[in-house]
Amino acid sequence: MVFLGFVVSSLIIFFICIQNFNFTQDILDSSAEVYFADLHQGGHLKIKINIESEDEKLQEKIKFQQGEIRDTILSIVVDKSKEELQGPYNLYNLKRSLIKELNNLFNEDNRYKIFIPEVLLIEDGINNQGSRFFI
Repeated sequence: MVFLGFVVSSLIIFFICIQNFNFTQDILDSSAEVYFADLHQGGHLKIKINIESEDEKLQEKIKFQQGEIRDTILSIVVDKSKEELQGPYNLYNLKRSLIKELNNLFNEDNRYKIFIPEVLLIEDGINNQGSRFFI
């Protein structure tokens, strides 16, 4: 019963933290997809990822394969720890991983750009607060 109370209170705090942040929309992330994930070593992630291309055929492919793209991205980020997602160098490595997997999915050589305008990491536990940073 105590464990259930802990889980419920953790979820409530998670959703309160997400709702209390002022998520502003700007030109860069207005078309960004939002992904929520439970991290493999604990904690939760909210990440915005925008995939852009000037090639119209590739833009259509991106729209058409949105489900596969989401699956690919979530498969990559849930396997990361909080430490692997913090800081510019680690986000650069995340982008490289995404590009490698998306190249396989699209059968294309990197004719698109990936932007990560926002990352929100929330640690497990009642008294911990999330950390938020922008690139």
